[in-house]
Amino acid sequence: MARLRLSRPTDAELQILAHLWANGGQTVREVYLTVGKKRGSGYNSTLKLVQIMHDKGYVRRDDTVRPQIYYAVLTKQGTHRLLLKDLMDRVFGGSNADMIKHLLQLKKATPQQISEIKAQLEGKSR
Repeated sequence: MARLRLSRPTDAELQILAHLWANGGQTVREVYLTVGKKRGSGYNSTLKLVQIMHDKGYVRRDDTVRPQIYYAVLTKQGTHRLLLKDLMDRVFGGSNADMIKHLLQLKKATPQQISEIKAQLEGKSR
């Protein structure tokens, strides 16, 4: 039985999730060939990490086929929200305005991006 997700995914778990989001269900070998080799991890390390992710409830596996196929349970959008909220709370004291200000100082936004941000802000204020 998967336990309750209490923590955010690690960098290694995020790499696997990104691979599953892009490719759908995958066997551990497929994850290893794409993600594990890039990270310099062995097959057994990749297998263990995927099993840990299953225990955490980040992925589910189809036990009806061999080899087993793993699917992301966490959505890309939900994971982005979780990580951004965590960053906002830990680094910016919960202030979304401070976080956005720092983001815009870090990299200048294009006029198109500014328009998109304004549209988002206007939609949220209604």
